[in-house]
Amino acid sequence: MKITVLLLRNFLLPVMLLPGNLINCKGQEQTRVIGKSEYFEFHSNYWINLHHFLYQQAQGSQAQKLMEDGNQLLNIGEDSIRSTLSFSETEKLTSAIEYYKTHLIGRSLSELGNMHIWLEAQSYKGPITDTIFTAVYATTLNDFSPVYKMHYWPKHNAQNSLVLNTHIGIIRQIEKEAISRLEQLSGYSWPGIKVKVELTAYANYAGAYTVTKPGMAIFISSLDPFSLQSEFIETVFHEGSHLLFTQESLFRSKIYFRSQEMKMEFPKNLWHAGQFYLCGQLIKDLLKPFGTNHTLSMDLKKIFINYNKPLFRQVLEKYYKGEVSLESTVDSLLKM
Repeated sequence: MKITVLLLRNFLLPVMLLPGNLINCKGQEQTRVIGKSEYFEFHSNYWINLHHFLYQQAQGSQAQKLMEDGNQLLNIGEDSIRSTLSFSETEKLTSAIEYYKTHLIGRSLSELGNMHIWLEAQSYKGPITDTIFTAVYATTLNDFSPVYKMHYWPKHNAQNSLVLNTHIGIIRQIEKEAISRLEQLSGYSWPGIKVKVELTAYANYAGAYTVTKPGMAIFISSLDPFSLQSEFIETVFHEGSHLLFTQESLFRSKIYFRSQEMKMEFPKNLWHAGQFYLCGQLIKDLLKPFGTNHTLSMDLKKIFINYNKPLFRQVLEKYYKGEVSLESTVDSLLKM
């Protein structure tokens, strides 16, 4: 079957990866499932981590955003590695970063999301032989892989496991109630799937993102300064609830249609700001019995500060508590 492609500078990116185009990975150690719950499956994948590492080295958006907010990435001893690399290893690292600078960072990680299917299909044991993303890219990854495997991967993999082991117990205990309440708040039903969560040392500028095509996958940075705090738990449920706050959900669709009725421009980010608040408040309440005083992600990371005002919170708090209808809530939000 013919694959539709788009040209990213000199880099060909398949828009859709079909099962027949992927390596049969049965029996290969291309990924590690490091934890499971009823609704989520947590992975620490070698090639996914290598990809995010090179992207961050080439673009630096995550470190830059944290610095702007007065924070910094967790220190796991990675900074000292570069000075210990041999001349040959340094050349391979530099060459891989330059490739990413030239060909990849023009697009966000979420826009490159279809690559995760391909990367997950590659064997950890040997070099990549699948050249669907061009032979040059496969060669670039293969050349750098021994350097990453020797010096960076052990630290990244250990950090991914540490973060998950810190939170997996509580996630399992609260997830059923969390998903049930998020279904009520969004006006949409969980589609009955287990969502893949990729733990990566680095992610995008926000420290986490979700891609929904060609398959749902959540990417969360284990070097985010808040990853060992309850913010990680909120991030898992917030990103997961993108399956609920869809365009078809009552919460999101009513904002759109009511804005059209009021003959006003559709506030395209209002639903997402609402999702942040509702999910954050829910996790805060669910964590109280565990003695955790949770701070909402939108407060901690200064997300949607244009919306996150007292009136916005008051309106959504009444809806969250079931004191007002969704229709009334939407009207109040659009009239702010």
